[in-house]
Amino acid sequence: MGHIADMDYGEASRMDYREGAKGAKQTLENSGGGGPVRPPYMLRVLRAFAVYLLGLSQWRRRIGWALGLTAVLALTAGCCPQERPAYWGPTLPLREVVETINANNARIPSVWSYVKSFNIEWADDRGDSHSIGGNDGNLVFLRPRDLYLECNLPGVEAFEIGTTQQCYWLMVPKADKMWKGTYANIDRVDLRQLPIAPEMLLDVLGISTVDDNLLQWPLPVMRFDNYRDAYVMLWSFPLVDHWVAQKEVWYDRKSLLPQEIRLYDAEGRMVVRALLSEMQALLDNQDDNAAATDAPRMATNYDLLFPVTKTHLHLSLDHPSLRNGKVPNAKTFPTLEGHLANPEVKEVYDLDRTATTQP
Repeated sequence: MGHIADMDYGEASRMDYREGAKGAKQTLENSGGGGPVRPPYMLRVLRAFAVYLLGLSQWRRRIGWALGLTAVLALTAGCCPQERPAYWGPTLPLREVVETINANNARIPSVWSYVKSFNIEWADDRGDSHSIGGNDGNLVFLRPRDLYLECNLPGVEAFEIGTTQQCYWLMVPKADKMWKGTYANIDRVDLRQLPIAPEMLLDVLGISTVDDNLLQWPLPVMRFDNYRDAYVMLWSFPLVDHWVAQKEVWYDRKSLLPQEIRLYDAEGRMVVRALLSEMQALLDNQDDNAAATDAPRMATNYDLLFPVTKTHLHLSLDHPSLRNGKVPNAKTFPTLEGHLANPEVKEVYDLDRTATTQP
């Protein structure tokens, strides 16, 4: 018998099993309990069931075997989940991963998409849970940081989220409420006042480019997750006496498209977790029937959790394209910004007024 280091893991496992069984038998014989080993409980149950079936007529026996097999499959299906096999093959260096990500995302200067479905769950100030869902709306994006999401119920707007390079807002017409603020003061605002922080939604779309200066803060560090078959990039930056994590992204090894994105606060707590799936190629325009073979791709299914505010947003996009006619353009978001002066809701929370005096 060779040394264990010279064997594959399968052979070592088989040897351990054989030696363990032999040792158990020897222990039983030495203890004076030379009787047969008691079968496992499930085996005893099946054995008793088989004896019972033998006393039935042929057609009842067939029905009994079918029901028994169904019960066994039902009991064993959930207890042994099939895990994704780990990947231990070759991987790419950080520089090549970044270049491939940017080759896709840099070709997405804008997005116009229908909202196929949405569902949002949240807890109010009393801790009571609420949820609304629908299948109408639009998502509009314009690089570098302009985003507008509108989700509608039949005959009424459910909510809208907007962010530009100057300001951000969240409006819920059904609740007659609106939150707004400017990025000039965002570092001094407690964003826990918002059920969904607009700039966080922008950061988890998964279409931003990566700074090719890999020594620029926030600093990216990459590892490979063998069990998820994904590259994991973690961005961090220094504070006065330590470094803190800012963002973590899992990129699928084969496609280098994002599977999961997490954002963290300065204390290391997760403030957003986004699961991304159902990647689609973007049409050049909404009028096109099919995307080009080399078109850039993005996720169309987003499952977002905001643990601090206990808000859960599921968003499914349909027919994503780079534009719809000439929209979006340079005038799109200034026009949307202009509506903030006269929102059609009763309660407007100006978050800049709650900003702390600390710089």
